[in-house]
Amino acid sequence: MDKLHQVSTFRRHFYLSDNNRVTRIYEQIETGRLVEIVCASLDTHFKGKWITIVRYDTHHGYMHKHERVSIENESTTVTILGVRQKGTRRRLLRWAIRDINTNYLVYKRKFLKRSGYSKNEIWFNLF
Repeated sequence: MDKLHQVSTFRRHFYLSDNNRVTRIYEQIETGRLVEIVCASLDTHFKGKWITIVRYDTHHGYMHKHERVSIENESTTVTILGVRQKGTRRRLLRWAIRDINTNYLVYKRKFLKRSGYSKNEIWFNLF
């Protein structure tokens, strides 16, 4: 990236349900070209605070996904399996948001299961 360009950071989110939202944070230059996907994430409101379950970013120069291990364990697993790699940063951001929007119930169910919740507790906390 040319060092003469001014980089601006944008943060937006939209709700999938009362307790689930998608957050996107990205950097672009004044021409409108998106230069970095800081975060495209699935956040859930749990026990009075928002926590991130799944997050995509391009921090290391390529798109990858972080999944939080459990409620108690804040560490994440990182993968590129199944993650789109080709396209502009803007197209990758749209892909990540679409993936979260389409699969958020699957991601949240797996997260709650890894956290030790029973099937009834998972169902109660899913939405």
